[in-house]
Amino acid sequence: MSVEFEPVKLGPRRRRVDPVVIGAVVVLIGVVAAVVKPWDASVVPANNGLGVEFVESSPAPSPLPPSAGPSSTAVPVRSTKSPESTASFGSWDKVRAVVRPHDAWGIRAIVGRPSALLAATGDLRFDEIWNRWPNAASTATPIDIEPNDQTVVAVGITFPASHTPIDARIWLIHPDRLEWIDTQPLDSSPSGGGFLYRVTGADGSIQNWAAGRYRIDVLVDGAIRRFGFTLPNRFEIVPDRAEPPPEQGDLIDPAGGALPDLPIGLFVTASGVSIPLSADEGPPLTEAGSWLNVDPGTGRAPRSRVATSFVPAATGLGVTLPPGSVVQRSSVKRLAPEPLPVDPELVRDDRATPGSTAHVLYRAPGRGAWAAGVYQVSVAWTDSAGRHAGSWLVELRPGPVRELPSMLLAARGFARYAGSSGVVVGTAEPLEGGPRSVAIRLLRTSPEPASPTIPRRDRVPCDGVRIDAFAGVIGLAGPPGAPPPNVMARVLFEFSRSGEQPLLTAAGDVPGLTLFAPAGVPPLPSDAYQLRVDDTTNPIGPTVCLTVTPAG
Repeated sequence: MSVEFEPVKLGPRRRRVDPVVIGAVVVLIGVVAAVVKPWDASVVPANNGLGVEFVESSPAPSPLPPSAGPSSTAVPVRSTKSPESTASFGSWDKVRAVVRPHDAWGIRAIVGRPSALLAATGDLRFDEIWNRWPNAASTATPIDIEPNDQTVVAVGITFPASHTPIDARIWLIHPDRLEWIDTQPLDSSPSGGGFLYRVTGADGSIQNWAAGRYRIDVLVDGAIRRFGFTLPNRFEIVPDRAEPPPEQGDLIDPAGGALPDLPIGLFVTASGVSIPLSADEGPPLTEAGSWLNVDPGTGRAPRSRVATSFVPAATGLGVTLPPGSVVQRSSVKRLAPEPLPVDPELVRDDRATPGSTAHVLYRAPGRGAWAAGVYQVSVAWTDSAGRHAGSWLVELRPGPVRELPSMLLAARGFARYAGSSGVVVGTAEPLEGGPRSVAIRLLRTSPEPASPTIPRRDRVPCDGVRIDAFAGVIGLAGPPGAPPPNVMARVLFEFSRSGEQPLLTAAGDVPGLTLFAPAGVPPLPSDAYQLRVDDTTNPIGPTVCLTVTPAG
């Protein structure tokens, strides 16, 4: 990957005046005004600490100018206290009124007005700025987001309903590296704020988006698409963000770390302690395969090929092998965001018996901490049972491990039934067997149900199934390689009324499994849904009715 190092001037914008000149002019005007006429006591300028911009106190909000951009809407929100950042007010409930549907690939930014450079109290409005990617097939050219001095509180993607992503990752581009940004979606729904992200700081606070160049990796259709966008600073310059990685004072070289009797498998070494990680051994994976981390077609609870952990002080990465093992070769490969610039250094274990070792251990490049990313440790070894080769993977997160996005959870949980025939329902959120977990199961469908039941809100004979705490994502299992099925969803209301429910579709990520989620919110509250599945051999198709019991 090549990265430009110089600041980028964005487009033909109005010319900026040097801020030093602005400051001098403001001071001169203030002196002249003070001599000619004292300030009106009813208007008190609130200095923001920068010395160049002021905001007047007023009993009523003043009209704000419309924001620029291909599309923009606004909703006023009255703030009652000074937040730590404008973005801390940008919850989904506050911004959902300005989020507009876009059935196309694009970049969406939510901006807050007035600018964070002004006083934080008073009226705060949120706008949407949306830009379509000019050519969805080619994503080499980044999108220039123009916030026009407004604070960017959230950034996300839009997509065609028939190509719904599974997940997204966002990286800040430095001249010498990519930094994984710790973000949180505004909402769990993929049609709402599920693909709209706020930045989380190291202390857990919500932060405004900083100026710079970014890359968004999107897992969609079984592959990864990469999009770029830029955010200028208030002087319309995109900085190169050349600051070095933050230094950590508690780093201990893995060669001096304790290596007790660890279980066989993956581990990291941090602060002189070795920490085992849960990941199953298997063949090497691609970047997309490690991101999906599915175990398809087994019919049982999925196993995890990738460990997920937040260990910012990790200096060592290794694998414990069975006793008596002799390593033939080993390597560490970074799958995301890009390959390592240099090969990591293998740390020898002086306590190993001559000619054999019970583990391999690698030191982070530059003798620092392992940067957030996805790594694969591959080892070939021999023992009393013969020759072996395997790989272990770990996703080192940029922040605390949180609940996974609903589409990724569904892909991993439903993949066990890929290749079968039927509708897959349930949820494993946050973890299967957890307090909000609902058993994932396959509902067999047939055009002529043996004992049809009647949902209480519509007289439609079909297989009636009650789902507790419905997750909002449905899976449809079928033969791998078959064209995606046509699924029609209806929302069932009182007095035999019904309404079409538009759907988001994710097909091609897991062979033999298609995921569906509601596109938007049903026009009226309802807890009954009917799904009709069509295919080329059965144009009428079977139906399945889902009666939902809300959580709580």
